[in-house]
Amino acid sequence: MAESLPVRPGQTLLDLGCGSGALGILPHLACRELASVLVDVNPLAARCAAANARLHGVTRIVIAICSGSSGVAQGRFDLAVTNPPIRAGRKTVEEIFRGAVSSLKIGGWFYVVVRVAQGGWTLSGNLEEIFQNRAELITRKKGYLVFAVQKPGESPATG
Repeated sequence: MAESLPVRPGQTLLDLGCGSGALGILPHLACRELASVLVDVNPLAARCAAANARLHGVTRIVIAICSGSSGVAQGRFDLAVTNPPIRAGRKTVEEIFRGAVSSLKIGGWFYVVVRVAQGGWTLSGNLEEIFQNRAELITRKKGYLVFAVQKPGESPATG
């Protein structure tokens, strides 16, 4: 997914369920002016993500221990990413998707990477239902799918 993620200077990125931080950290290597928040429920994962950020010299990053986006400002992010914890169950995955909707600015994009063998095609339908917008297949590579879905609505400037 990292190579499919279009980032620009000044954007804000949210990594939901960050694990070791790869999806939230790698975009900084291409765009140092990116600002990111990485969240995970697991304190060990958060410590690992913090160590990886330091290792790669990424400083415009905040790492938090929280469930989904519960500790994150709503409507703040341009991009959100996840490699959802499929084995945690559908309810958990859908909570992450709903957290992305609330965290994104109108017009913001949510990117999801999932294995085909772990229900990737089904998840695209869940994305469309939760976002009320079409999920686009961005990449299909080595048994993985990357979907993107945009948060719909009118921007405050036009509406």
